[in-house]
Amino acid sequence: MTDAIVADALSTVITQVKRAEMPLSLQPETNLLHEVGFDSLEITELIFTIEDKLRITFNYERFREEHLMSFRALCHFVAQECAPANDL
Repeated sequence: MTDAIVADALSTVITQVKRAEMPLSLQPETNLLHEVGFDSLEITELIFTIEDKLRITFNYERFREEHLMSFRALCHFVAQECAPANDL
């Protein structure tokens, strides 16, 4: 899955979870906690909605608060979660 597809899907999910009437303007540096204002319940809803929309399962041991410090960080984390596992 390309970064652009992930970013587009996440933008849609974030707008949905925040129940915004118009798509949110998310820049790579947008802080999802402070600028978008996610609370703990919305973060849980965000994670489950991303998993459902992209048909993935997060590795919760790797997910950190830092992944919500920017839209770019969340996109990068989700793109990694979408990547097929490398079998050695």
